[in-house]
Amino acid sequence: MSEIINKILVPTDFSETADSAVKTAIGLARKFKARLVILHVIDFLGYGSLLFEVDLQKPEEAAKAKAMEKLDEWKSSTETQDIDLKITIRTGRVFRTILAESEHQQADIIVMGTHGLKGFDNLLGGSNTRRVVNLSRVPVLTVKDHLKPESVKNIAFASSFNQEYTLTFPSIYQFMESFRAKLHLLKIITPKEFEPTYYSNKIIKDFASSFLLADYQLHLVNAYTIEDGIDWACKEYNIDLLFMATHGRMGFAHLWVGSHTEKFGQQSSIPVLSIKMVKAKIPRGVIFPN
Repeated sequence: MSEIINKILVPTDFSETADSAVKTAIGLARKFKARLVILHVIDFLGYGSLLFEVDLQKPEEAAKAKAMEKLDEWKSSTETQDIDLKITIRTGRVFRTILAESEHQQADIIVMGTHGLKGFDNLLGGSNTRRVVNLSRVPVLTVKDHLKPESVKNIAFASSFNQEYTLTFPSIYQFMESFRAKLHLLKIITPKEFEPTYYSNKIIKDFASSFLLADYQLHLVNAYTIEDGIDWACKEYNIDLLFMATHGRMGFAHLWVGSHTEKFGQQSSIPVLSIKMVKAKIPRGVIFPN
């Protein structure tokens, strides 16, 4: 399944969490024999003060030189000697620059830390990570700690399993298969979105049957919130990697995905791989007949 990922983009602000993301990306690059691009974004507007002590007469040049010193440490590290590695520095607003670089590099996946350096608006966390997760055209893997691909034994897909997921799941399942891990299908039932157990059970089984899934475990979890339910289930079933979908909308809560994906991705210690939902094309004249 190595053709799934050919190029990986991992932004770094040199924080501890960003280092975990880089190490995770290195492992993925090795597993998929993919090219790895490590990106540092210099955002003077977002920093407030500079990340490094630099010459204020030439702040951009000085910041780039300091950043390159840090990036060169990864380039010369024994961890990357067998990796096709590229390092790059860009200037601009963090999330926009990450998304633009992803397009420019034709990345197949972005790997990011859930939290960045304190005092800099969580440059690789907080609002920037949420925006990248929401707006990226390619999957985004968010990690708090170093995830070793070979340690992934249990993966979960958290979903409402409504009809809208049928177009997105094939892409998700491709990634799942590459890990050769036990598959868990997870649905959270909240008081606000209550469903009878027999109904939820049937929805998931029908969904699984439509994709000819045979070897999986089904979990229905009752919780006050979706985030709490997912968190409990991941701990209870020893989930190593969670897959979720996002609508790619901004600024408001929507259905089951999107806001829940970004909230859980930011709060969880479990790595979350977010994939943008594929929108069904509505034939012309269906809603407004000619």
